[in-house]
Amino acid sequence: MLQGALVLLVEDNGIGSDIKSAIEDPDPEKHLGLLGMVERAKMAGGHLQIDSEKGTGTTVILRIALNKNQ
Repeated sequence: MLQGALVLLVEDNGIGSDIKSAIEDPDPEKHLGLLGMVERAKMAGGHLQIDSEKGTGTTVILRIALNKNQ
């Protein structure tokens, strides 16, 4: 765990999805929300991790260092 970091964890036990296929789909409208989340995390100096599988739910983890030296 990073010291001096903001960590946001959001989980659900819903139907899940195939994140990799969604992001690689050539139709940007199918994954624009995911790409927007990743881009905004990068703009804030952070990292967004999305783990999901069909039938198991989804976990989204956002990590942003509060100290620029980390």
